[in-house]
Amino acid sequence: MSTPVAHYVCVDVFSKTLKELTIAEQEPQLLQPARMLSSCAPFPWSRPVWEGTKTVFNLVPCDNQFEREFARFLDNAEDVHAFAKLPQPFGFSIDYTDSGMNLRSYYPDFVALDRKQTHWLLETKGAEDLEVSYKDRAAEQWCENAT
Repeated sequence: MSTPVAHYVCVDVFSKTLKELTIAEQEPQLLQPARMLSSCAPFPWSRPVWEGTKTVFNLVPCDNQFEREFARFLDNAEDVHAFAKLPQPFGFSIDYTDSGMNLRSYYPDFVALDRKQTHWLLETKGAEDLEVSYKDRAAEQWCENAT
């Protein structure tokens, strides 16, 4: 432990082992009653928007131009009955553990309802990073639990 390399290896190995032992799967439970997106209080927005017709909001608040184009796509898609951008003020997130076994929150971009009444969580990505697979796994688990 007196050399930097030995110290790093020991701390790294111990922290990974301890994190694996301290994070445990739990039985899902409903923490809050169901909420409708229409219950989201009005909020200011200064980034791009889309004037959608299939959404509960008067404007779709987009974080960037890519999301705006995706909102336009959803609005024009024949198999999409309704959709919404999940705005930060609504507060919907999915907890997950990242590659370092740290507890994080994932905020999906959109929700949609297709013509067959199937609900979808939708994420827009310009590039896939290391965390995407962890978020995907957490979202799939959330969907199973919610169902």
